[in-house]
Amino acid sequence: MTFEEFKNDRMRIDAVVRNFEIVGEATNHLSPDLKARYPNTDWKSIAGFRDTLIHGYFGVDLEILWDIIVNKIPLLQVEIAAIVAHEKGTGK
Repeated sequence: MTFEEFKNDRMRIDAVVRNFEIVGEATNHLSPDLKARYPNTDWKSIAGFRDTLIHGYFGVDLEILWDIIVNKIPLLQVEIAAIVAHEKGTGK
């Protein structure tokens, strides 16, 4: 999908925004201990982005949203997968 296709697909934008809200809210519910074990993950920015979306949805810059989708989410997926694997392996 291109940025042009994305910006013209209101349903997809709504779905992406909603999923980012859920991820941010879930981040807020993680324990401080877990977050402290993984200081390289930018927990504050993840939760903060959720707040930005919730309080300023109609002002969301689609280019910023697209940049996050393309450049940040793939890296975050790798980080989270590693955290989950490590946590399962340690039994925490």
